[in-house]
Amino acid sequence: MGRLFTDGAEFGDVLFWTLPSSVSASNVRKRTGNYSYLAGGEAIKALPTLTEIFMRFSWEWVVGTYNSSGYFFAFYQGATTVAQVRINTVTRQWEYYLGTTLTLTGTIPATEDQLFVIDLHLKTDNSVGVFQMKIDGVMNIDYSGDTLPGATTAIDAFGYRAPSATGLYIYMDDIAINDTTGVVDNSWCGDGRVGIQRVNGNGDNIDFVPSAGDNWENVDEIPIDGDTTYNQGLVSGEYDLYNLEPCGLSNVSILRGWIEARARKTKASPETVLLGLKTDGTEYWNDSHNLMLSHSNIRRDHTINPKTGSAWTIADLDALQVGFKVE
Repeated sequence: MGRLFTDGAEFGDVLFWTLPSSVSASNVRKRTGNYSYLAGGEAIKALPTLTEIFMRFSWEWVVGTYNSSGYFFAFYQGATTVAQVRINTVTRQWEYYLGTTLTLTGTIPATEDQLFVIDLHLKTDNSVGVFQMKIDGVMNIDYSGDTLPGATTAIDAFGYRAPSATGLYIYMDDIAINDTTGVVDNSWCGDGRVGIQRVNGNGDNIDFVPSAGDNWENVDEIPIDGDTTYNQGLVSGEYDLYNLEPCGLSNVSILRGWIEARARKTKASPETVLLGLKTDGTEYWNDSHNLMLSHSNIRRDHTINPKTGSAWTIADLDALQVGFKVE
């Protein structure tokens, strides 16, 4: 697998999170793009069961009075906390907790109203485990030993939150999560920035029935407007393609692209759809996605251009069409 998730809050909602307790998408402070995640409480992301994980994200805290010992990031197995990171209320140093036990203190203090890029590495083991934390590429916490408190054996979720305090808010952006499988994306995530290309016109095929107006106008809003505007596909094989706005990039390496949509089914029976793209005259349709009765985010990564077999170029992105097909 390698890369498990990449996300930058660019759809302006919180559907990335499995349990978004008190988290919203915000356009006030972000590292890249138009949105970041703002925590006034907790957000949990379910993961496949893992014994080793690498994670990167940008992080900024805006705080009035921080006087809590609550965590800022944590890894879980079920309801049990495997690892957590706190900030000392006096020294402002980052602290690694094995479960709920303080285990190692870092050397780089956290600073309010300053954006950091944070990298985490957790390997779970009773004797040769590892917990590492980098701040802007500099190692801050480097622990080896027992990383499995109690009867835990692995992790299956990640959480971030704003601990109880007066006026404390956390902004998080440009999230990437790797496991150790595959030939790429199997270690530290490295720097990365997430942007979005919104649809700006109908593409070469339009089958769906629009709620009003042109089809592309019903899927260009961010965040989604529920069922106020939509396109509906009723017959197997029907699909829409949409043109995209220019990406606006220059002098960058494009490491991956993905198609992402918000969709739901209107009946209880199983319904599946495909996401696809059209590049240089050829269409590519991906694996099936199961729909739910409520809106969910569905996506498909393309680390390279499937037509050329090479990394995406700016010209590729600007000429791309993306689509949605009923099975």
